[in-house]
Formats: sequence, structure tokens, C-alpha cells
Amino acid sequence: MSKVYEIVTEQILEQLEQGVVPWSRPWKVDGLAPANLATGRAYRGINVLLLGFRAGSTPWWLTFRQAVNGHRV
Repeated sequence: MSKVYEIVTEQILEQLEQGVVPWSRPWKVDGLAPANLATGRAYRGINVLLLGFRAGSTPWWLTFRQAVNGHRV
């Protein structure tokens, strides 16, 4: 579990070094909050923060299991 904390801390520090305060940034991409593609449910909590680091690519995400099982749009 400590490895997860290290990864999150590293990502936050990288953002801060670039002059970005990640927790004050709007978490919407093209008007949409990060959401699960298969269920349509918006992510909440720390998931919004973590997916926000990847903002710009897509607001839609899948779990590993959904991707492995070949979820199709």
C-alpha cells in the first residue's frame, strides 16, 4: 500500500513543480467529469484527482477487468 502513496505523492509533486496546484484545478474535460465508459457513472474521491493527472486525453475510463473483457462502445 505504501507504494501507492509514493506514486500519488510523486505525481502531486511533479504537478506542483510545474506550477499546477492539482486540487484547485477544474476536473472536467470538455465539460465532462471522468466517468466509467461501461457504466456511465462519474468517478468520485481520489479517482477524480488521479484521472485528472491524465486530463486532456479522454473523460472516459474503463477498469482493468472491463478492458480485458473487451468492452465495446
